[in-house]
Amino acid sequence: MKRYIPKPLKISTVLSMAVILSACSIFDSEDEVVLEPKPLANFEETIKIDEVWSKQIGDGVDGHRYVKLVPAIDRGKLFVCDINGDVYSLNSDSGEENWSIELDEKVMGGVAAGYDKVFIGTQAGELVALSQADGSELWRAQLSSEILAPAATDGSVVVVHTKDDKLIALDINNGDQVWIYEGSQPILSLQGTSTPLIVSGAVFSGFADGEVKAFVADRGFQIWKQKVAIPKGRNELERMVDIDGPLLLNENKLYAVSYQGNAVAIDPRSGGILWQQEASSYGGLAQGFGNLYMSGTNGHVTALDQETGDTQWTQTELEYRKVTPPAAHSNYIAVGDYEGYVHFLSQLDGQFAGRIKVDGDGVEVAPQSDGVLLFVYGRGGELAALKVDLKDED
Repeated sequence: MKRYIPKPLKISTVLSMAVILSACSIFDSEDEVVLEPKPLANFEETIKIDEVWSKQIGDGVDGHRYVKLVPAIDRGKLFVCDINGDVYSLNSDSGEENWSIELDEKVMGGVAAGYDKVFIGTQAGELVALSQADGSELWRAQLSSEILAPAATDGSVVVVHTKDDKLIALDINNGDQVWIYEGSQPILSLQGTSTPLIVSGAVFSGFADGEVKAFVADRGFQIWKQKVAIPKGRNELERMVDIDGPLLLNENKLYAVSYQGNAVAIDPRSGGILWQQEASSYGGLAQGFGNLYMSGTNGHVTALDQETGDTQWTQTELEYRKVTPPAAHSNYIAVGDYEGYVHFLSQLDGQFAGRIKVDGDGVEVAPQSDGVLLFVYGRGGELAALKVDLKDED
């Protein structure tokens, strides 16, 4: 396999992603250093990766930084949009288009789908509800600020986490506000929010202050709150502990990871900490083979024991390649990188099994799996459905 050496990345000494400031920018060119992404490692491929279908989705993110347009999968359909509000419904098996519409609104936070509806959050702070059947608009609701992450629904309410750190529940039938919770937003935070999780009548969400909080889904009463990370450091940059990735609930444990903080397991009933492990990530977690998988801010991919939090393995060969959050697919973990490669790692030991390039503009959102195909959406708008098989022996 040809060895490819990427160009160096210029990254701020404090972050490789945007921050929200309450005053003017504190960065200038002297604050930048060059962090060298590791060259692509040589390895013996053990899997065959086939592109079953691909489709160009509008303009992708159209060059905008830090936009996370995550596709949604629901009952054999894939829903995806570009930054300009072009929304597509596709057959997940074939890529055949069911319908497409133009919202003529900037979309910054991806798509949610469920209960025969599709939900799109806009830069202007509107949540738009569409019919899954034909894409017709059902209602739209004006919220307090920009929507940077997909909504969540249980069929009764739709819950959205806005850029100003508010958690807002709307009636799924008409978009009327049911309740609102206002978080205590720090002076400085990452450009993003956590996707809410609704399970068994409770809403869970991570916040910019490093806390996970639980609420009664239909009324908004707070059940508990738990610190995932405690801010440390001499300035606001060092003290950022945002929880921006989606939470994960598995086998009666709630899992979360923060930036510059910890990965934790929480009792979802009481909010008590079951275990914690020092970590730094602004993405979500994946689960499989009794492990949790996360991509660190340095590009290292790590497996933690689901029961104890102990480190099982760490893959360091993707260092500084702006690795996406992981997706568990078959026996592998899939992550994208800033050059548009998707890397497949063994869930057992983290070793490379295969690699494919999907979008030359890069991949910044986690691949999505339906158990059969893996869907990868690149920054340039390339959407690919991948199938993984063991490589034939010669």
